[in-house]
Amino acid sequence: MKFKLLVVLLLSFASLARAQESKEIKKPQRVYILNDSSIVSESEVKEIAQSGYVKNVVSGATDEERQSYQAKFGNVIGDNFIARIYTLTEEEKQKKAEGSNVTKVVRPVEAKEASENTNALKVGDMAKDFEVELIDGSSVKLSDLKGKVVLLNFWATWCQPCIMEFHELPEAILQKYKAKDFVFLPISRGEPKERIQKTVAKLREKGIDINSGIDTQEDIWKLYEGGGLPLNYILDKEGVVRYVSMGYGEPKLKEMSVVLDSLLK
Repeated sequence: MKFKLLVVLLLSFASLARAQESKEIKKPQRVYILNDSSIVSESEVKEIAQSGYVKNVVSGATDEERQSYQAKFGNVIGDNFIARIYTLTEEEKQKKAEGSNVTKVVRPVEAKEASENTNALKVGDMAKDFEVELIDGSSVKLSDLKGKVVLLNFWATWCQPCIMEFHELPEAILQKYKAKDFVFLPISRGEPKERIQKTVAKLREKGIDINSGIDTQEDIWKLYEGGGLPLNYILDKEGVVRYVSMGYGEPKLKEMSVVLDSLLK
């Protein structure tokens, strides 16, 4: 029985470790769509921002919206990240000039990413144990990873910053620590297995090989939930939280690397 359990654990570790192997990764570009009617350049976006007439900016698009943009604008959409800019109508500009309030439009993707919650766990807290199924059919229990430093990553297929982070993590983190006592454990928040598999398959085509956990009912997310995604926790070899980060950005990746260096030296 113990031998069987050991084999299962070794297979789980091996499947997780695949995420730490990577070839050169082509990073997606950002496509800016103005009022759902035209594609604009980054320099034009800056000019629009300076005009003072921006009503709303939406990062991301649903699959249906992406298909619609693909049909309208062609291959420029591809797998690139979509940022949508909505400006005031002429009537709204007039109201603004007269000092009236203009209601901000909140799109579904933006609303889904917004949250007032703070991180459930803080630096110094003991990580809460859980068992999670991975998309390859294996499972991992967090407490079984004791003795390894764990980067616990919460993400979602609709979260563009999460996908961008996956493009950066192999070079910034995963390749650097693949020979160490290190495990990268991404967990998709609140999504069905089929949707996660579809996104992971696209990532693997680009050389980003991750084996994500499935948290369809958000049972694990509720133990760790924060103000948004991506949400990263670094746990030391005893399972104590040593770093918490919400959101994506190069400085955060550098901070994670510094913490991992100190825990894995």
